[in-house]
Formats: sequence, structure tokens, C-alpha cells
Amino acid sequence: MTGTLLLTEAGGLVSGLDLRVTGVPRPAPVLAFDVSPVAFGEVVIGESVEGTVVVTNTGTAPWLLTLAHVTDGQFAMPSTTCGGVRLAAGETCSVTVRFRPTVAGASAAELQLTGADQVMWPLPLRGTGVLPAPVVAFDVSPVDFGDVAIGLSADRTVVVTNTGNAPWRLTYAHMTGGPFAMPSTTCADAWVAPGGTCSVTVRFRPTVAGASAAELQLTGADQVMWPLPLRGTGVVVPPEITFEPSSLEFGNVVIGEFAERTAVVRNTGSVPWFFYAVHTTGTAYGMSATNCWGVLLAPGDSCSVTIRFMPNQAGAASAEHQIFDLGFVGFTLPLHGTGVVPRPVVTSISPARGPRSGGTRVTINGSGLAGATSVTFGGVPARDVTCTSTRCTATSPRGRGEVAVRVTTAGGTSRAVRAARFTYRS
Repeated sequence: MTGTLLLTEAGGLVSGLDLRVTGVPRPAPVLAFDVSPVAFGEVVIGESVEGTVVVTNTGTAPWLLTLAHVTDGQFAMPSTTCGGVRLAAGETCSVTVRFRPTVAGASAAELQLTGADQVMWPLPLRGTGVLPAPVVAFDVSPVDFGDVAIGLSADRTVVVTNTGNAPWRLTYAHMTGGPFAMPSTTCADAWVAPGGTCSVTVRFRPTVAGASAAELQLTGADQVMWPLPLRGTGVVVPPEITFEPSSLEFGNVVIGEFAERTAVVRNTGSVPWFFYAVHTTGTAYGMSATNCWGVLLAPGDSCSVTIRFMPNQAGAASAEHQIFDLGFVGFTLPLHGTGVVPRPVVTSISPARGPRSGGTRVTINGSGLAGATSVTFGGVPARDVTCTSTRCTATSPRGRGEVAVRVTTAGGTSRAVRAARFTYRS
């Protein structure tokens, strides 16, 4: 501000003096808040949230709180360090503000702080009231079963936690598709309090190869649905069947007789196997007994088959016993044996006497006599030998005393027995 001071003397002489004046503001407090507005976010109706705001006097005069007013009853100032204290320039105090909603929806208000100078400083307050509600959280999501063999199943147990602020109870469970199921749960047994847990068991049982995905949808009493993603892959796993022993050895078996051997059939794989059909090659072998028919062998389980070898000719005989499942996937048990000609047996002769000069036509009865290569009387070959399987006729050679009559075939020589003694008489 500028001006001129005029002075008049008695003689009428006037003189002037220029004046310059600079005005300065009147000292006054100024309030600043470290947080403005104060946003409380979502708060459940009936619950409360508090926050502390630092108040700084950035003015040039002390400030003294004389009145605090909140424009909405859902907000409050439960405490402050600003009351009853003159806040010098540059000093701080604090106010604690609270939001306790009584209705749902957004709310806004002001905390109005008035000092001794009657100047009001507003602090905006914001918050939203929400209804109490459960929130479902899964300890595993998504549930990944990985690779599972077709025909097998895998189970997983998932812990369900209520992270909300109201009780929750399962009222409806729905699987959106695929080879998935929920075989059991504890979530429908009782209300799950906030912070409480229950569990669901989910299962994947693929029927075809390839990836599958679905959702287990859990709906509570509040009709809110909580989805749990599920995924897994069906894979083809070939069966593995072993025989114990790995082959059956029958050794030498006389033609017309038989021998039996038993093998254990064991599922050494990771998938079940169904015993559906059998086939045995060769005419000398056959399955005489089994407890495998129609049995679904789980991994590690076993059954048994008994094979009979009845040779119909001499010589080595090899074959295979084959077992099949419904898809005609087969496994082979090798079989080995040898048919041998039976040792001849003489049971009687007639007549049992003859002259020393020989020439007696003798009938020899027994078994295994066919194909005889010789008939001997006391080790001396007979003449004119003819044989069937049960009878030979031969002409006695010269001899003396009592001698054994024996028949020799490819199966060996008959034993010397009392019933086959021939006596030469004088």
C-alpha cells in the first residue's frame, strides 16, 4: 500500500511525504491430514473397522480443537489426542475414526474438526456396508489327477475352508461331466462356521484315452455356487501277466499215460485283467483244471491252471497254453514233454513147458508188446515171432532147465517174472 502525507505551513506553503506500507496476514492455524479421504472399503454389517489419521498444524498460529462432528452415525471418532491441547505450528496429533455399517451399500460422511477460531476442517470418510456371507476356498484347485489307466480310478481329498463371515452348509453338489464323481463328503453333515473346514473326495475313473475336464459345483444354502475344476488323462496301460514257473516241463511220459503240472497265473501289472478264453496247441496237451475262469485279477492277484500231457506217440512234444482277456490280448505258457514207448510187461505164457529140442509154439500175454524186436527164452532168441500190443507168439529155441521168457521193444525189455518161466523137459 502506498500514499502521500501533505503538510501545510502557516504561510500557506504545502509540502508532501510519500508513505509505503506492507500488510502481513494475521497469524492463523492450518490443518492437514495424512490420509484424505479415509476409505474403509467393504465392512460386514454389524462389524467395525478403525483407522488413525495424523493431523498436522501447517499454519502460523496454535490450534485448539473445540468441536468434533461426524455427519453420518455409521461413522464415529472414538478417540483423539487433539482434544485439550494447543497444537503449535508444525506439531501433530491424531484422530481415530471408525466405520460400523448398519445397512448395506456405500456410505459417505465427514469428520468436521472446528478450532477456537471457529474455522471448520472437514475429513471425508467413505465405506460400504455388506451383508455377512460365507466364502468357500479349496486347498487344491484345480484338482489334477494326472495320468490314470483306463479301468482304474484315482481319489483325491480336498479340504474346503469357510473363509467368509457367515456359516456355510452344502445343499447341492453337481458334476458337470466326464468320468468324475464325488463319492463322499463331510460338508453336508453340519454348518461350517467361519474359519471351519470340511472335505470332499473326488474320483477320476477314465473309460477312454485322452484328457478330461469337469467342475464339481458346490452350492450352499445361500444359493451361491462354488466351482472346483477337475482334470485328468486316461491312458492305455497294457496288462502284464506272468506264469510261475515260466514254462511247464513234463519230462518223459509213457504213451497212453499222462502227467499233470500246475502253473500260477499272476497279474504283475497295474491294471485288472479278466480271464476270458484259453487255447492249447497240439493234441497231447490240455487244461485239466483252473480257478481262473471268469475271474477279474486285480494287480498282484493270482489264480492257477493245471495242464495235462498225454502223449500219443513217441518223441519230444512241445506246445503252448494261451490265455486271453476280453480284448483277446493273450499270454503264452510254453509246454515241453516227451512221449516214450512203455516198457513191455509179460503176465503169462502158454504152454509153460516144452521139449529141450525146442519147436514149441508159445503164446505170451502182457502189455506194451507191439513192435517187439525180439522174444528170448533164457536169453536165446525165439523164432517166428509175431506180436500185438497184448500178445506175442513165438517158437521156442533149443534149451534146458527153467528159463525166463522176455520181450524186447523200443520201450525196453520186460522183467523176468515167475509167470513168464518156461521149463524144458527131457
